[in-house]
Amino acid sequence: MGIKALTLKTEIITIKQLIVEQPIEKQAKYENADLEAAKTIILSVLAEKKIFLDSELTLPKMSQQLAVSPGLASATINQLLGKTFRSLVNEYRIKEVKIRLQDPAYKHLSLLGIAFECGFNSEASFYRIFKAEVGCSPKELSLIHI
Repeated sequence: MGIKALTLKTEIITIKQLIVEQPIEKQAKYENADLEAAKTIILSVLAEKKIFLDSELTLPKMSQQLAVSPGLASATINQLLGKTFRSLVNEYRIKEVKIRLQDPAYKHLSLLGIAFECGFNSEASFYRIFKAEVGCSPKELSLIHI
């Protein structure tokens, strides 16, 4: 019985070594044409329909509106745009905040009010994301444009 256990242990180590030593090549799940088509749809819907204004936007929710699978949408955003879904959405939200800060039609709203209208649902995350994206706080930017 002891010899059998040693034999099994050796086999397990050998299998682990094979897995580590021989990486499996990952096969592309989506064709480049599919990724490019999805990219066009994603960018046009974000720009034209402004679905990023929805504070509860998720990848599956966006995918449903685009009529593409969540996997294809995610692969497109990650591979072709070099971003995560959340970072892409936040990029569009920040652009919209900057536009509204300069638009007199939104002067009646506070900075936080504009952030909430642009899809942010937390003051802390808005300030953190804005500063990381723009390089200054939203208040600093609004003072520059006054």
